[in-house]
Amino acid sequence: MVDLRDLLSALEFKNVQTYIQRGNIILDADKSKSEVCQIIKEGVLSKFGYDVPVLARTIPEWENLISKYPFSIENEKIVAFSFLNKGTKESLIEMKNIGED
Repeated sequence: MVDLRDLLSALEFKNVQTYIQRGNIILDADKSKSEVCQIIKEGVLSKFGYDVPVLARTIPEWENLISKYPFSIENEKIVAFSFLNKGTKESLIEMKNIGED
């Protein structure tokens, strides 16, 4: 993750932080989401040789997401979100609690 942070700083993003070992990044940018995604995608491909999908969310989008989270987070140890780069054909997705016997 250090190499990723260094790359993004070299690409002139500000306040670059990474979160867990999944490629989650927090940064400041003066560019559009699509520009940020393209710059990161090209940078990762050039430096590391990986052609990876890149998704970006703004602070207002995160606030909206959190406000609509349907479950209580007060007593939860882990709250997780998954983002898709396009909609699914499924209208219902089965959820399983893996942690319970």
